[in-house]
Amino acid sequence: MEIYLIRHPAVNIAAGICYGNTDVGVSEDMLRSTVEKVKTNIPDYSELTYYSSDLTRCKLLAERLSKKEIIYSAEIRELNFGKWEMQRWNEIPETELKNWMDDFVSRNCDGGESYRELDTRVINYWNEIVKQDHDKIGVITHGGVIRSILCNVLGMPLKNSFRIKMDYSGISKIVLTKDMQTVEFVNR
Repeated sequence: MEIYLIRHPAVNIAAGICYGNTDVGVSEDMLRSTVEKVKTNIPDYSELTYYSSDLTRCKLLAERLSKKEIIYSAEIRELNFGKWEMQRWNEIPETELKNWMDDFVSRNCDGGESYRELDTRVINYWNEIVKQDHDKIGVITHGGVIRSILCNVLGMPLKNSFRIKMDYSGISKIVLTKDMQTVEFVNR
């Protein structure tokens, strides 16, 4: 099975805002640009079975790419930042932010979730996806989710996940065989 992990286009909000699983939109130009990037990098992109985060920034892309029914799920949403959602990063109390950043894998954001909690829900869903009988699928989701999946496939600790560059509209490919999961490319 070939699996393409596709990060949503850049969002339509000011830079420096914490938006995790808040439902924010994307511009038409960014959406069009991402569709063109997918067409260039994924053969037969319109014939894939697509799994998508249920947030608008992913759904809009899925709707532009798929000719089939799309499977939407909240399980592949971005990290829930709790009370920090839609605040400027530089306005989050410094002690709270430092406490979280010192161990973002295990510590929850204020009223939100830890990266380990995100990882647990994402990998549980991933394990269900890979059991399906598809030749090729696309997963349209978020940077934190893609990093979680890549860490799982590579056997890499979550604390090192931000060493993986993950651009908006970036595409990564995983190939599954009977015996192995292989990362073919990242962030193309």
